[in-house]
Amino acid sequence: MIHATPARSYREFTAHWGARQRFRSAARDAAVALLSLRRSIAKTSRWIGFPYYHHVFDDERAGFARQLKYMRRFGEFISLDDALSLLESCMPIDGRYFCITFDDGFRNVITNAAPITNEHKVPLAVFIATSFIAEPGNENQPRGDFFEYEGAAMEFLSWNQVRALHNDQCTIGSHTVSHLRLKGATESHVVQELNESRTRIEAETGAECRHFCVPYGRPNFDFDPAIHVKLAAQAGYRSFLTTRRGLNRRAAPGDPIVLNRDHMLASWNLAQVRYFFGA
Repeated sequence: MIHATPARSYREFTAHWGARQRFRSAARDAAVALLSLRRSIAKTSRWIGFPYYHHVFDDERAGFARQLKYMRRFGEFISLDDALSLLESCMPIDGRYFCITFDDGFRNVITNAAPITNEHKVPLAVFIATSFIAEPGNENQPRGDFFEYEGAAMEFLSWNQVRALHNDQCTIGSHTVSHLRLKGATESHVVQELNESRTRIEAETGAECRHFCVPYGRPNFDFDPAIHVKLAAQAGYRSFLTTRRGLNRRAAPGDPIVLNRDHMLASWNLAQVRYFFGA
């Protein structure tokens, strides 16, 4: 567990990066920008895209708003429940849709992201690992980031803030209790985390928790699709969100619905959006 001053800006978040990591990031951005020149969102249709974020730091707010405005030029923002209804229907998806989700439950979701999504009337879904949510009286206690490779301390939402998001029409979903990597965990441990997180969220919000986002999220690496999707269904979840990139056009047979998502950083330029959602 890292105990340090929580990062409030993306610059602080990446301050520990070495020259090699900075070079790799810059090279990746340059490659994506070049590849995006041949891509166009306007030339695509009949899909639902799930851009997902982890944070919107203080210096990322303008970039996040710019990305939302850009997406709106090409499609409509819909809630997670409405996205599932479209995917479950027998009718072809008519148009382009975006469903915005956030993983982990960092505090800057409510301080920085939610005011912007509210301003632009964008539905929001936030997936929380319940053991990291601050208990009453400990809201100002720094919590260590469970992604050790990131090397930065992060502030998490409190339960009061989770309830405030829920009351503001934000969908609250489960990200397990401890941000558990399902692959390698015992089945009983996975079942415990699926049920315990769902029960806690429902007790705190007073609403049914129907959506699950698998931590880390890579099929066959971080979870076993043949096992863990079925366990999520048995725990009562309607959706199973992954980190496998790609657009969603029709729900595959089964329950819950397994969804592809595209990881985004609010600090990225618009070429990144065009690359991942264009063709």
